[in-house]
Amino acid sequence: MAVVPDEASESARVEIVVPPVTPEQLHQQGQSSLAYQRLRAQSEAERNTPLYEQLREELVDQPYREGVSYFHDQEVEKAVVRFKQVLRLEPSHQRAQDYLERALKLSERLTHP
Repeated sequence: MAVVPDEASESARVEIVVPPVTPEQLHQQGQSSLAYQRLRAQSEAERNTPLYEQLREELVDQPYREGVSYFHDQEVEKAVVRFKQVLRLEPSHQRAQDYLERALKLSERLTHP
């Protein structure tokens, strides 16, 4: 638990105890990206695996597949958005990095033939 000093009163020091927010609570509050990042940082032993896998599918795998589809349909701007979305959460996602580079090169060729 974190202890946060209350600076409102100089004469008496009051400490407010703030409990940590769990990935599950973050997800319930609609903060799925932050929940995923927290789950990803946990060891596999302490991680809520079903929630992690659900969020990975929603936030990483599905946007990656959409980006690949957009890329092959030459909807380059949409593909770039999806690959960047994936890389914000998974910076080491090599396939998304590769496709992003290819999409940016294709965009350049399409706009400057």
